[in-house]
Amino acid sequence: MLKRSEPLEVAKRITSEHYQHAQLVLMAGSVARGEGTPTSDLDLVIVTTNSEAPYRESFVAYDWPVEAFIHTTESLETFFKSDAERRRPSLANMCHEGLVVVG
Repeated sequence: MLKRSEPLEVAKRITSEHYQHAQLVLMAGSVARGEGTPTSDLDLVIVTTNSEAPYRESFVAYDWPVEAFIHTTESLETFFKSDAERRRPSLANMCHEGLVVVG
């Protein structure tokens, strides 16, 4: 069985390699809640000033599948409102439960 590096350390490495200009990085999802399984991925919420945001990236880093949700402060607000209207506050929950990696 594969022994993966500690998730918070991996999140820090990913941030320094891919999102150096992030204002805030949160690690969320099952791993952040301590409920991760051997097939869990790292869910990262990245807040940046990047004009291309919002967008989503999926990749593998350090033997971890990663789902990165890249937003600006403005797009976060838009997604929070949209999620609330749909009664599915996915992004808000990720931000609420997320562990601070940077910021």
